[in-house]
Amino acid sequence: METPAAAPIQPNSEIQSDISPQPPSAITWVTFSGSPGESSGDFIQAIQRVAFQQGHSRDDRWIADYIATCFNGNALQWYSELDEETQESWRRLRTALLRRYPPAGPNSALPTEPTRTPAMRGGSSASSRNASTRSGLIEVISERTTSLGYLRLDSESLVKITNARADALVIKLPTQSSSEPIQLSL
Repeated sequence: METPAAAPIQPNSEIQSDISPQPPSAITWVTFSGSPGESSGDFIQAIQRVAFQQGHSRDDRWIADYIATCFNGNALQWYSELDEETQESWRRLRTALLRRYPPAGPNSALPTEPTRTPAMRGGSSASSRNASTRSGLIEVISERTTSLGYLRLDSESLVKITNARADALVIKLPTQSSSEPIQLSL
């Protein structure tokens, strides 16, 4: 008696995992307001768990759409001022969120170097509406008055030029009534 031949193995370019998400179920609604004591790290982990449970852990756009429904308070204001490119990408949004609301904990230190945060629509933020400070981007203009992009800091704190406003260095300046130049140190 002959044994039936096994079906040929089809090449699979996807990486298989022993862990598989459960069938989609009712979505858990997580919220984040950016209030003191609220952990951005815990919020990000909760978002990633919901995405995994829904079978969308690798779906950048789905997670970005889901997280848009989770903000309230100050975090909602911050989110609404982000550029579209950042709002539509979970990877960019996660980075922006961690920059704006750094996780607090025993091992986290306050930054000693200037940090960059995503560019805000219209170049304003909640802090720029404060009478004592204003914020904005540094745009690099060529001699022919063509925009070359915006200053950004890379991972080694080197100053570079980027076309993406979301990656640009945001600076905060004191509001001055005098016409004296302001010196910037990067």
